[in-house]
Amino acid sequence: MAEWIYFLHPPRTDFAATMTPAEQEVWGRHFERLQRLLAEGVLILAGPTLGETNTGVCVFSAPDEDAARQIMNDDPAIASGFATGELRPFRASLLRGRTSVRSPSLVIDCPDAGELARFYAAFLGWEADIDDGWADIRSDNGQCISFQQVDVFTPPSWPDQEHPQQMHLDLVVEDLDSVSAEVIRLGARKHEHQPGKRFRVFLDPAGHPFCLCLD
Repeated sequence: MAEWIYFLHPPRTDFAATMTPAEQEVWGRHFERLQRLLAEGVLILAGPTLGETNTGVCVFSAPDEDAARQIMNDDPAIASGFATGELRPFRASLLRGRTSVRSPSLVIDCPDAGELARFYAAFLGWEADIDDGWADIRSDNGQCISFQQVDVFTPPSWPDQEHPQQMHLDLVVEDLDSVSAEVIRLGARKHEHQPGKRFRVFLDPAGHPFCLCLD
């Protein structure tokens, strides 16, 4: 999901110290809406700059610019005409408490990647991108499921565990070295078999393979 930032420009300097009752009421509704967006998982951070210039800052997630602009324009402070908004695309490259992992996707082993991708794409209404031995399906908001063709495939025998379910996670990262160090610190192990240069294979604490990928 893409990240966006909008700046909330108040009508004058020293705004926080000189708000009228009407402005206080609108800013109260503005704050309640931010609380709702935070609870819904849309808002990442929000707050004003301090001092004479009290510019509001709101960082949030939205699938595209139209959706992001709608979120900004629905802010009561902007909708009421008390403040003006300025929207920009944004990326939090470094954020305390959050690694640079983004867009995890599920990868499913199968005997024919194209066939299985077409099945799920038709079922979900997603777009399919099929290559030799690999296929992706994506939703309009960027969710992805991948299919990996394997030469010797035995279908799962669930609920019996003689042949377990076959799938793994791909985690897209911006820096392989730093995120590799982080997952090892958390308890993962680097697999001895590393077949690619733009991804690395690890085992989670239970032994499930997963990949850190640059794209």
